[in-house]
Amino acid sequence: MANGPGTSWRLTLAVAIAAAMLPRCDPASPPLDGALLTQPPVPDRSGLQPPLARMIEETARVVEVNPDDAAAWGKLGSIYVVHDFTAEAVVCLEQAAQRDPGEFRWPYLVGKAVMLDDHAASLSAFRRARALRDDYAPLEALIGRALLRQGDLDDAEAAFRRALALNDTLARGHLGLGQIALERGDAAAAVTALERARELGVGSQEVHWALAIAHRRQGDAAAATRAETAAASATVSDELLPDPVYQELIATLGATLARRNLRVTRYLERGNAKAALAVWEAAVRADPEWADPVIRLGLLRARLGDTDGAIEMLERGLRLDPEQHQARSSLGGLLIGRGAIDEGIAHLRASTAAMPENPDARFNLAIGLARAGRRAEAIETLGEILELAPENPDARFARGLLLAMEGHLEEATADFEIVVDLEPTRTDAYTNLARALSQQGRLDEAAAVLRSAHDLFPRQADITLALAWVLATAPDEPLRDGGAAMRLLDPLLRERRAPRRLDAYAAAQAATGDFAAAIRTADEAIAALRRAGPGASAVLAEVESRRTLYARGEPFVTIPEKGP
Repeated sequence: MANGPGTSWRLTLAVAIAAAMLPRCDPASPPLDGALLTQPPVPDRSGLQPPLARMIEETARVVEVNPDDAAAWGKLGSIYVVHDFTAEAVVCLEQAAQRDPGEFRWPYLVGKAVMLDDHAASLSAFRRARALRDDYAPLEALIGRALLRQGDLDDAEAAFRRALALNDTLARGHLGLGQIALERGDAAAAVTALERARELGVGSQEVHWALAIAHRRQGDAAAATRAETAAASATVSDELLPDPVYQELIATLGATLARRNLRVTRYLERGNAKAALAVWEAAVRADPEWADPVIRLGLLRARLGDTDGAIEMLERGLRLDPEQHQARSSLGGLLIGRGAIDEGIAHLRASTAAMPENPDARFNLAIGLARAGRRAEAIETLGEILELAPENPDARFARGLLLAMEGHLEEATADFEIVVDLEPTRTDAYTNLARALSQQGRLDEAAAVLRSAHDLFPRQADITLALAWVLATAPDEPLRDGGAAMRLLDPLLRERRAPRRLDAYAAAQAATGDFAAAIRTADEAIAALRRAGPGASAVLAEVESRRTLYARGEPFVTIPEKGP
């Protein structure tokens, strides 16, 4: 952990760690430097966010009034640990440890505070903590990790196995055993341990990279490549080492926006929207004149579908701080969605003018203009983004959609082709490219694009449906293949008999000459669309017109501008 910003009470990290180091005799003893402080270290609070500055000030005052209170020193040290004031954290926690030498949390948190900066000091502190409590699995795993970094494989393995004996679901323990197996040259044992870590520590880069190494050593290049691909899109996951002691500190003492946002994210991941809202609501109550939590509350309300509540909070936040340009951009989009077109676009233009180099602001303006029906302006705005960043896939894809809507099909095709090259896993780029080609009568090229996409994504329903539609309705006999279209659609219909799928299947049946079956399938689609209500009226009319053709013994062979 790095020092927090603006530290004025300056005890260097090296001195602080040295003060935390223990004579070699008894790892359970507190440091014996003989210095019992009466005044706590306090950083410069002028640049801190208001809740954190207030929390530090109030807790430091408690320490000053009661310098013999170990819990007060420990709380202040914990605040510093959570907010990355490392040197101050070490001083306060060691003061707590001298006053309360039987509490394992104080040396444990010293170890947590310095483990990125000084592995030896961290291991020393963790050993002191273990002498006080030997049943805390995360502590054993951290000791194992520190020992592994020192190259002490035998002791590291023993620590990881103690951790797993206490909690077999600790991904960090299995990862540690896998890394030790790699160091010893046992790739098979490494894969076994690392696969278990992967199952438990979802999304961890560290696990995927280790697996890639293990698979490559086994000669399994395909598995290694899969692991490397997963690592490239993964994150560093704290789920490898769930730590109730530290997580409770974050939950109770995390006062900055970043810490609060972390709690919100975790609540949302668990589906607890009410608790997520409560985090920002409490922050707004505590600091009603601070724009940031007001705006965060507004953005969360928007994410949860409370448009009116979101607009209320964003407008309030902008009154407190008109320079919050990202919030203004979000407000503009919400206002357009509610029908306040001119007001929304005004906000979007203002945010774009304030952030001329920010592609997100321009993109939001373009989407706002498009939603307002001002497509030409939206296309021009997206073009401005692409002048600055030609490889922006979102801007190019959005422009392709708008160009296609405006009938500029060749230009739309060019944009979609670039998106496919930039993001070959973006399936909607393939379907829209194929649609643009179809609308130009370039059906062979559309089918080739969709076949290629279907080879890459054989279970992607939209691609399968689009390919089946081209095969079922193509006017040219060499391309039209109703039987192939039906074979593509059969698995989709077994999964769900949705109206669009039924419509395509009816067209495929008609292409084979089975008009009686086509009529029955079309009738099923029509019944489902009628149950769907007025919102499906346009599609209903199209399916009914196709049914009329089938009743006359004619297949549907004209590609509409919007297929099923």
